[in-house]
Amino acid sequence: MPYSEWRPGIIPPSPVYLDACTLTASFIARDPRYKNTTRLFADLLGSRAELLISMLTLSESLWGIAKLSFQQIERQKARTHFAPHIFRKHADNIFRVYGARMHAIHSWLRDWRQSGINVSLMPNDVDSLQQVSQVAPTYMQKFRLASSDAYHLATAEMGAKSLLTTDTEFERADASPLEIYLIAA
Repeated sequence: MPYSEWRPGIIPPSPVYLDACTLTASFIARDPRYKNTTRLFADLLGSRAELLISMLTLSESLWGIAKLSFQQIERQKARTHFAPHIFRKHADNIFRVYGARMHAIHSWLRDWRQSGINVSLMPNDVDSLQQVSQVAPTYMQKFRLASSDAYHLATAEMGAKSLLTTDTEFERADASPLEIYLIAA
């Protein structure tokens, strides 16, 4: 299916799988994709789209928010290396300055669920998890994707019609049946 850059006015077909970088970009106002991701989320909510996420999405989003918070505190460039040892060294400062931001994913899920927005977790059973874990290595080889991207793609293909990402690596997955939308700055 097509891999294309998302443009205002385009509403990806539902159900829509959210990659971690899409969530992260929507939480950080200084992210260059913030405006586009928040506008897209408004369109998706207005169309009552079903949104799909995975535990990997949530975990990577939290790590992405920690990384962006560190980079802003330290005035580092976006491509600055960030690893667990760096996080541990700066964790207190990250939470002192951006503690509310670090809890944004929980607040987002709680608020959207309380508002009746259709957000589902995938995979949601062991058989589905087994299917994802079987397909992901194939996607690593076939599309040359990192393991996390291969897992996102395999998970999305289980129930989504489209995948939203800010990650250009998904361009390699053009043979996927999903409509993949890149959200650019």
